[in-house]
Amino acid sequence: MKKLTITLAFIAVFVVGVGIGLSLSALRDGNKTITAITNPDADAIVVTMNEWSYQPNVITVVAGTTNKLVVRNQGKIDHAFVIAEAGVDTGRIPPGKQEVVLLEAPWQAGLYNISSSIPGQTKNGMSGRLSVEENPALNVVPDPNDIQ
Repeated sequence: MKKLTITLAFIAVFVVGVGIGLSLSALRDGNKTITAITNPDADAIVVTMNEWSYQPNVITVVAGTTNKLVVRNQGKIDHAFVIAEAGVDTGRIPPGKQEVVLLEAPWQAGLYNISSSIPGQTKNGMSGRLSVEENPALNVVPDPNDIQ
């Protein structure tokens, strides 16, 4: 029984160590998985809303990828999060609440507007940008020798 307990403890330490190593590697490489260290939604991009901003106000993704967004309202009034060109619209989110949405990044690299659908909020500063970077996997030119 003592050997089983020691073995299970060793496995647990190993798994935690690998997870920390991957998170630190992500930090060093600038990978978005750094959220694994700071929030429970490890595979998500977390956006917080308050009066009158989004944090972060620039979200960077790779063209053609699916990204989970957790949009949290930390303000005192309802807020909304819209990326019209990507089909994202949370609708009104009450204070203290959040919405989880899947962002299907556009296939075209470029900058896309983030705004609020609640009248007056975008004008008061509720705006940002979705920066879509080129996806090298989408720019592959087939080798003529591979075509049958």
